[in-house]
Amino acid sequence: MASIYHGLKEKSRNNERTLPLFYRNILDCVRYLLRQIANRDDFVYTPGPESDQDGQRIFSEMHTADLWWDIQVDSPILFEVKCS
Repeated sequence: MASIYHGLKEKSRNNERTLPLFYRNILDCVRYLLRQIANRDDFVYTPGPESDQDGQRIFSEMHTADLWWDIQVDSPILFEVKCS
């Protein structure tokens, strides 16, 4: 559910008006996305290298880069999102 904050003010030469600012709780958004059955097969939870047919390493997605692997080795659990 979106929340509204009515404190955003816009000033111009002739007048000043208050505009609605819509925002959402980011954890609610993440929970919603993780619950979507249609996207279940597209989520990647672990890093891993990919190779082409010749065995050459390719970097096609964020999880195939060295950064994700380095972060997982340094700290196996960065955060946990519970979807209940």
